[in-house]
Amino acid sequence: MKNFYFDICAIAIYLLILFVYFSRRMTRFPAFRTFFIMAVTSLICSILDIWMEFVVNPLPLSETAVKLGMMISFSYKLLRNAGMVIYLIFICTITKTDHRLRTPLGRIVLWTPNTISLVLLIQNFFTRNVFTVTQEGGYAEGLY
Repeated sequence: MKNFYFDICAIAIYLLILFVYFSRRMTRFPAFRTFFIMAVTSLICSILDIWMEFVVNPLPLSETAVKLGMMISFSYKLLRNAGMVIYLIFICTITKTDHRLRTPLGRIVLWTPNTISLVLLIQNFFTRNVFTVTQEGGYAEGLY
């Protein structure tokens, strides 16, 4: 079993951040809204990471645990990759360069890596190249 104390601390910190966000009514500005989305995405990633540990740890896994582990891993990796895009949007919003992301080239630069990772995650259900969850071995990283 991996050490998930980091994720527990992260959840506490994200909840504190969200409490401060709402208590100070920081919802008016685009940068703060993007920050909120980034904090919620990271919070969900931490929760999924802990949940994954409890789903795939007791080996051998049941068929339901394998399917649940695949869905949790897919969701975690999808949100983790989306977090990078959200962070870039946040940085551009703070530096007031977000208008560059609205151009055709800006959209291509922003969404191409995330689209490629999404395609790889979807094809993983058929090829198991990114990750796999099996009854005997639990979770394992794939070739990609």
